[in-house]
Amino acid sequence: MRKNKLFLIAMAMMFVWVLGFSACRREQPVEFHEVEVTPEILEKFDLPEPRTVENNVWLTWTNETAYYAAFQRDGERCEYWSLPYVEYRYSDVSSGNTTWEAIFKIAEYCQVGEQIYYGENVFEYNNVKLAFRCGDNAAFIRTYQGGKTLENKNSEEDLAGGWLANRLTTEAGETLDSRYVFKTCTDHEGETGKGDYFLYEGILSYVAPKGAIGTEEAMDTEGTAGTEGAMDTEGTADTEGALLIEFDMRSSFDSAVEHVEETILLPYSVRP
Repeated sequence: MRKNKLFLIAMAMMFVWVLGFSACRREQPVEFHEVEVTPEILEKFDLPEPRTVENNVWLTWTNETAYYAAFQRDGERCEYWSLPYVEYRYSDVSSGNTTWEAIFKIAEYCQVGEQIYYGENVFEYNNVKLAFRCGDNAAFIRTYQGGKTLENKNSEEDLAGGWLANRLTTEAGETLDSRYVFKTCTDHEGETGKGDYFLYEGILSYVAPKGAIGTEEAMDTEGTAGTEGAMDTEGTADTEGALLIEFDMRSSFDSAVEHVEETILLPYSVRP
């Protein structure tokens, strides 16, 4: 009994020693900081200046800061850059199907001297969430998701694409759990979708409000239909939706997690 106890104590001490040794051996950068995103920083990543509100065109949201770390390896300075961003598009909603789209992407590279490398980076992102919210007189009827990522930090996998279950709701979104890791540059060297990305689509349709034209309740002379918003005589109304973005950033040299949340308002019109 005493021998077993001593053996367990020895094993526990060895486990603690191994953990401490591994932590000591974790490579630390000679420089690490977050850099405010400016036009010059966007140029480094070959990204356009972001536009966040404009109907029916592709827009870009970028994180407020880019992540930078430098390591000294074999006498050379290795500089890692990473910037998460989202491309999205939304439009007015009518009685036909209207698609709102959002794609979580990564701009990253490593520079050693004059050489630029894409791929493995010391920064990674998971717990990625993309979600849409619509305003009055519209509802999500279907959603779609797809993309490509590292699952279990092991091998690159295509995210299961396809239509998700039909729904009728004013909010639609998806959160990928921590198994799904994003770290390789999505678009580079003139090609798109080369690295990791997460695509989410919400399909909307017009929902007639109580009192709209063609229903039992008549509209007044100013086009008010008894709802929170005002509609014109043809049943068109201005309203507002939103895009919600969330993710966690981790690095290979620090156990700390940085959580980022952003909500972008999307003004649009609904009509029969």
